[in-house]
Amino acid sequence: MVRLQPSELLRTSFKRESGTARPVGRRWTVAGWLEHWIGNIACPPHIAENTHVGYRVEVVNHLAILETWYMASGMPGVWTWRDF
Repeated sequence: MVRLQPSELLRTSFKRESGTARPVGRRWTVAGWLEHWIGNIACPPHIAENTHVGYRVEVVNHLAILETWYMASGMPGVWTWRDF
């Protein structure tokens, strides 16, 4: 059994109540993490709007390239980022 420190417990409770906690036992996919990063971490007001737009373009372009490569290698279902 994992015991959380009071500060960790408070943060975890807040994330759960606000709906931002990740479901237990589910791992991040590359696509899921990049979508989370571009939508919640690398976004205004933390960075400039133009920087955010550039990052989003790069994320979408690279995910499309990786998705094409994975589909060609016979691994369907790995890249479901459009449904995210």
